[in-house]
Amino acid sequence: MSQLKQPGWLRALEIATGLLSVVLGVLVLIFPSWGISTLVILLSFGIFFSAIRSLSLVGYSDLSKGLRAISVIAGIISLIFAALVLIFPGFAILTLLFLVSTALLVYELAEYS
Repeated sequence: MSQLKQPGWLRALEIATGLLSVVLGVLVLIFPSWGISTLVILLSFGIFFSAIRSLSLVGYSDLSKGLRAISVIAGIISLIFAALVLIFPGFAILTLLFLVSTALLVYELAEYS
């Protein structure tokens, strides 16, 4: 049986990222607010980039006018939600809790049905 040999730098990179993950995981356990803040920031960036993508579809001439209008409306609504997440982090935390609890509920219902 032959084994692939990794370069030394790749192995060192794997070890370094593994140690960094462990350190960051311990820090989040010690300071949970850091983890929540990170999730809120990632959620706002995700919504913001989704809005930019929706707004960029306006220039796509192969789409019908109706689809481009819907894309603009979705982009504007997404920008509003991205701003709300940054201004009111509690809104984002409640949204994340709702999404996680709904996902767990659906998973459990699917598991036992």
